[in-house]
Amino acid sequence: MKSSLFERVCKVEGLPDFLTAPDTRRGFKGRVPGRIEPAPSDDPNSFHRCMRSVLIVGQCFSLMPIRGISGGEASSLRFRWFHWSLFYSSLVIGGCLFMLGVAVEKIFDKGFEFEDSSLFFMSMAIGANLLFIQLARNWPQLSLEWERAEVSMKHHGYPRNLAIKLKVYMVVILIGSTVEHLLANLKRALTSTRCTDGTLTDWMQYCFVTGYSQVFNYFSYSHWKGIALFLIHLVATYIWNYMDMFVIILSIALVERFRLISAKLRKVRGKLRLDVWRDRDLQPLSQPDANGLTSLENNTGVESSS
Repeated sequence: MKSSLFERVCKVEGLPDFLTAPDTRRGFKGRVPGRIEPAPSDDPNSFHRCMRSVLIVGQCFSLMPIRGISGGEASSLRFRWFHWSLFYSSLVIGGCLFMLGVAVEKIFDKGFEFEDSSLFFMSMAIGANLLFIQLARNWPQLSLEWERAEVSMKHHGYPRNLAIKLKVYMVVILIGSTVEHLLANLKRALTSTRCTDGTLTDWMQYCFVTGYSQVFNYFSYSHWKGIALFLIHLVATYIWNYMDMFVIILSIALVERFRLISAKLRKVRGKLRLDVWRDRDLQPLSQPDANGLTSLENNTGVESSS
């Protein structure tokens, strides 16, 4: 019997060969008929497991309101309109809308000033929240498609140390964001220490009134209002940085997958004849990898260059 292209590559690389049999695994559609696909791996470098910590951090900042993040497979992810994370996102959006409304009112009263960035800052936070809610609706399906691509290319393995790499990037970006925010508010805190009598309540009032003067010009001051405004501004600051971090981490995960496949192809370069890849009888056996990559490109919005 004529050996398949997949079997030849397995023999060259010493990779495991998957037997052909009806696909009976529930929940996976669009697979190659007659070929068994292994179950989603518990490898810590799989995409879903690598992204769990990123998604949990996003939920701390009112982003990515989805359920089932702690599950071992992408099929455990669900988006529900009635969930605490979406309620939290709604509260943050409401607070940002309030601060945006005050900023607009200030512009009508006193005119636009470049020093006041609340208008753009809060607009960004609101837009980011709405976009991440839309992304959360599609994220379970996207993760499932990515997992299917990983399963179909499981004989290539998983990107090495991807989970550690993504966590390092995440921690570095979050630490940088925290340091930036602390330095931005350090001057106000030191000034408050010199301009008050040293009590905590006076220090807090001075910090909040000077920091959110556009709000307390129209509303009376109280400590709970100052704390609420501080928390809203803090979450909005991290949302700003989380958007960049999310794009960076997602791009790294995709690049590492392509890099892994490229390394495998370089190993077999020159060991297989070009006409073998063009053999019509063998072409269906090489489709899983191509289908997997095409699916990831379509779902992540990446266009392949011709």
